[in-house]
Amino acid sequence: MNCRTIEYVVELLRTGSLQEASRLCNVTPGTMSGQITRLEHYLGVTLFTSRSTPAQLNPEAEAIVARMQQVVEHMREIRRISRGME
Repeated sequence: MNCRTIEYVVELLRTGSLQEASRLCNVTPGTMSGQITRLEHYLGVTLFTSRSTPAQLNPEAEAIVARMQQVVEHMREIRRISRGME
């Protein structure tokens, strides 16, 4: 599991579209899908109910993805601080 993959999950949930999320993250849809699948295997939980648009969060994954959203916000805050933009 890495920070970039967590960002993929959060962006996919935000946009509801694998195409749009992958465009915004500057990766191919296949790369994003593959990374999310690997993360699901690592966690032992399916994050999304299907691969159709709009992306729907699996109810079992709600708490996990809520924490991922917090991680992404913390990462953005760390980036701002490191750039002197506090």
